[in-house]
Amino acid sequence: MKRLGGIVLLLTLGAMPVMAQESRFEVSAGGSFRLFQQTETADESRIGMPGWYFSGVYNVHRFWNRFGLQLEGTGAYRDQGTFGNTSIYTLQAGPRFYFFGHHKLTPYGEALFGYGYYGNAIPTYGGYPASHYSSRGLSWSVGGGLELNLKRHWGVRMMQFDFGQTSFFNYNIRQTNYRASIGIIYRFGGK
Repeated sequence: MKRLGGIVLLLTLGAMPVMAQESRFEVSAGGSFRLFQQTETADESRIGMPGWYFSGVYNVHRFWNRFGLQLEGTGAYRDQGTFGNTSIYTLQAGPRFYFFGHHKLTPYGEALFGYGYYGNAIPTYGGYPASHYSSRGLSWSVGGGLELNLKRHWGVRMMQFDFGQTSFFNYNIRQTNYRASIGIIYRFGGK
């Protein structure tokens, strides 16, 4: 029995360098810019909102070079003066596809689905008291980008563009969103 335990331990220790060569999990964070459609009217007024993103991708072991599962959180903000301080947060998850695998330059596509929060804090103005409006609703986005792998663990998200919709205020009304992001990537493991 001790011999079997020793063999299992030896095989496990021998396999660890091989497992370390695969980068199965990565995190990324950076800046983003969201173009948010405030209303669903003919004029389709939009506001530009700078913000941030944070994402984690688990590259599925069997298909690790072509497919991953992603969880992404975003935040965007805009001070509109008397119209209020607007903020939007989303938390979405879904698949990520690496069209040509992982290389020095790695293009990818993604489809994310989740939930969003809209908040607008209107200050006191002209005798009217301050107020706060908020709404929650479903959100989705599709898009893609290009990553530059610099070192074994580090990379740069050179660009990412997403198109999506949120359904704040009423599920019959949807807001169209465009978002661009850049950021830093850290990969756990090797390769």
